[in-house]
Amino acid sequence: MKNSNYPLYEVDNISNLKELIENASLKYSNKTAFEYRIKGNKTKKVSYRELKEHIDSLGTAFYSMGLKDSHIAVIGENSYEWIVTYFATVNGSNVIVPIDKDLSAQDIKNTLIDSNCRAIVYSHKYSKMIKEIEGQLPEIKYFIDMDGEEDNNKFISYETVIEKGTELVLQGHNDFIKNEIDPNKLTAIIYTSGTTGVSKGVMLSHENLATNTVGTLRYAKVHETVVLILPIHHTFGFTAGVLCMIHSGTKVCINKSLKSVSKDIVNFKPTDLMLVPLFLEKMYKKIWDRANKNGKANLLRKTIKFSNFLLNLGIDLRRKIFKNVLDGFGGNLELIVCGGATKQLSKYAEI
Repeated sequence: MKNSNYPLYEVDNISNLKELIENASLKYSNKTAFEYRIKGNKTKKVSYRELKEHIDSLGTAFYSMGLKDSHIAVIGENSYEWIVTYFATVNGSNVIVPIDKDLSAQDIKNTLIDSNCRAIVYSHKYSKMIKEIEGQLPEIKYFIDMDGEEDNNKFISYETVIEKGTELVLQGHNDFIKNEIDPNKLTAIIYTSGTTGVSKGVMLSHENLATNTVGTLRYAKVHETVVLILPIHHTFGFTAGVLCMIHSGTKVCINKSLKSVSKDIVNFKPTDLMLVPLFLEKMYKKIWDRANKNGKANLLRKTIKFSNFLLNLGIDLRRKIFKNVLDGFGGNLELIVCGGATKQLSKYAEI
């Protein structure tokens, strides 16, 4: 039953992730889809039109390499290349296998074998580890380094693959672009420890992911900018932080390291954040630690009570009253979505 406190929002219906990308490319075209750091404080922006072009290039290259009806793994910190790899895989009717970036070499090897992968795309940070286990992975035909320069029959740089795909698209190769998606076919294998500690592959289809995306956006209105913090090899992080944002035309600012979370939040000035309770706990503690350090904890408590009193009267001055707190989040924060644990979160909503 529709809850009057939570109106259903209008959302374009999609049945698969290829429709997601095509719809966003047409609807938001030159709007910024992703922004991320490249060197120091310099950032790079990618439009929704460019996002589709990059996906088409990589997917076309995969097809030319014989990667059809194949399982392709991806591992690394949050990055634009990781995201393009995901879509280039699934929109070609291949199966993506996102691997936990904190796994040991042995566990990575076991996951690759168990999931029958024929290729793996990885950030350069994992280059040494991948080469150490390469000899134990006879089924892996291609090792693609997101930041590498090596190019031979087996180890290839991501840039080389993208360039190859771009050339093929320009030459008229459109098998990938015209590929039709079966929404019920297996498209992703997500490994989770479950209750026994032994990793199990959870099988998801295009329809699973598309339905979850549309359903979420019917109940939650997202805004202009999100900082992508949660690891995207998790389904919650990828669905909430990437799929929902693309479908809404939101700009996704990619955080690659927990060390730079605070800096990225201040600099990118997000309207929305997707978090798990642990992040919220740390942010909450940081606010109160700073208030105690500056001798303003009692003032903050009184201000919260005063703000709540005004809210009961229908007066909302929180953006003015708590401006110093909001400035620590870039000043534009509108929404925090928190999930992934069973903790009580009500105390974090008092500011």
